[in-house]
Amino acid sequence: MLACGTTTCEVKSGYGLEVDAELRMLRALARLQRQHQIDIVPTFMGAHEIPKEYRRRRDAFVDLVVEEMIPAVAGEKLAEWCDVFCETGVFTVAESVKILEAGKRFGLAPRVHADELGPSGGSLAAAQVGARSADHLIFVPAEGIAAMAFIPLVSRGRVIGKFMLYFDAPHIPSADDVQVASLIAAQVAFAVERKRAEQARLEAVEESRRVSERLAAIVESSGDAIVSKTLDGIVTSWNQAAERLFGYSAAEMVGQPILRVIPPELQHEEVEILRKLRVGERIEQSAKPRGWLA
Repeated sequence: MLACGTTTCEVKSGYGLEVDAELRMLRALARLQRQHQIDIVPTFMGAHEIPKEYRRRRDAFVDLVVEEMIPAVAGEKLAEWCDVFCETGVFTVAESVKILEAGKRFGLAPRVHADELGPSGGSLAAAQVGARSADHLIFVPAEGIAAMAFIPLVSRGRVIGKFMLYFDAPHIPSADDVQVASLIAAQVAFAVERKRAEQARLEAVEESRRVSERLAAIVESSGDAIVSKTLDGIVTSWNQAAERLFGYSAAEMVGQPILRVIPPELQHEEVEILRKLRVGERIEQSAKPRGWLA
């Protein structure tokens, strides 16, 4: 995954369906998070299915999730999210809401597997608890869509996210709802784009710093005299090899004219070279060797 560019992934529990098994899964994720470069976002999904032994007393399993699993998971800070499979034959809307609200009380933000196999009401449960996401939604009914209105976040012609509106009950957004939400979405998109631009700028500055440090290290360790100067011929850097070759230290030369170390009979050439550089003219390589400057 990392080799293909994935830097973050969400991993869910939900395959043990009893307290110890769920905790073991999430502890394993915590160890993996510490050892691996990919950022792993853990989700507690003890309400993934109702075990066979609880099929005729499903309330007891819901209570197990609410009263034992969630407090244990939160107590060890093993998850960031709480997910429920709200589906016909699995967890009802009421059961899902009870579990997700319990998760919220313990600091676990809600997600919902919703309306995957049929219009089971999962989208309505997601709206009721203010879930961060409602996954699947293959058979989401019209009232579920109306309860989870969202507006694309668009910046420079690209969709960069979505702004979602949640309502406590099925609701058809009014024109005023849409207008206010669209204004907020536009502001959010602008803020996101500014944040990304600032992050890109900081990364560029950091990369420039790293490149400068690498170049400085190369210049300083070189056996050749390497000197930089302004277009007016003022020395701005002077490496150790230049000190050995010319006999002047960097402290003595930086800020001084380069003509200080050029033989008088050759200074007119340096003046002409600097003139051409200032006006953008091409500098032809001299065929005559110059032993005074390596």
